[in-house]
Amino acid sequence: MTQANSPGPRRDVVQVERIESRLARNGIVTYLPTRVLRSKRYLIQAIAWIVPHSTSSAELVLRLERIDTTKPMSPKNEISLSESEVHELLKYVDAAAAIRNRTPGSYALIRVDDVAGDDSIDAAAALAKILSMPQMASVMRQPEVADIISNSIDDAVRLSALRRATDQLGSLLESGQVAETIYQDWLEAHTWALGNVYVRRDAVRRVSAADDIDILVESALNGLRDVYELKRPDATVLNYDREHKCFYWAHQITKAIGQCHRYLDVLHDKLRGGLDDHPEIVAYHPRAVIIAGRSSKWTRRELHALHGLNARLHGITVMTYDQLLAQCRALLGSVDRL
Repeated sequence: MTQANSPGPRRDVVQVERIESRLARNGIVTYLPTRVLRSKRYLIQAIAWIVPHSTSSAELVLRLERIDTTKPMSPKNEISLSESEVHELLKYVDAAAAIRNRTPGSYALIRVDDVAGDDSIDAAAALAKILSMPQMASVMRQPEVADIISNSIDDAVRLSALRRATDQLGSLLESGQVAETIYQDWLEAHTWALGNVYVRRDAVRRVSAADDIDILVESALNGLRDVYELKRPDATVLNYDREHKCFYWAHQITKAIGQCHRYLDVLHDKLRGGLDDHPEIVAYHPRAVIIAGRSSKWTRRELHALHGLNARLHGITVMTYDQLLAQCRALLGSVDRL
């Protein structure tokens, strides 16, 4: 067993490199500068470009070219790799670099450089020492023991990931970050924060020619889709009418409710039989959740007012980012108690 950050090339060390991209003549594809890997008789160079997609994140494509410099007229050899193939190649190179100075044999690679702190490295070293003990070989061959260890490690890793993500959300809120895109990126990476009623997030966001939804999620109960609409954490959620002594939705939330009303109509009408090109994405009487504003300093009266106003809405719910954070902590606590 060896750790994946053993001697060899490391990408976890901070390096600064200037890189400039350029837009192709078609106005769609973005090219990165050509990187020469070898400049002797056989010139080998890499060319990367980025292809945008309207319904998903942009795709990275890599092409490797081999040119015989002594024969200018000879055709160049090319091979193109998709983004997933590039990632597989990087994993393969990492694995090879990790064991290059070791004797031939069977190794288990443990990646620890994506977990902050030295504790993770110490833990990996301790685990490697235990599993390398001679008496552990016979024990590990027992299927039930291997399953128990594997499940325990998976649970510990998942719990650690949930805790880091929850802490990150809390830090973003406390640091005063208010850009919607920051929280959208966070939720796209941590859809579990929306609750275990959802099984996954769809990469598709455009549901009609004029409608791009922030987050579209699949219900675990029936496979149908619901909508999450994000507004800024500094948005005002409630106003108070002193004359009539009641709370009412702030202007930004009223607009968001109207926006979601349109989304729900579009989803119900156009996705009942499945989205064009994505027949698996089906919506029927969908619901929408708006996440906006902060409530950590609210009084109990304000919290009750939010609950009451939500109760009078149909198919749409408004929650604050602090309530989202509280939901994450509750989910984390339930997993931790298992």
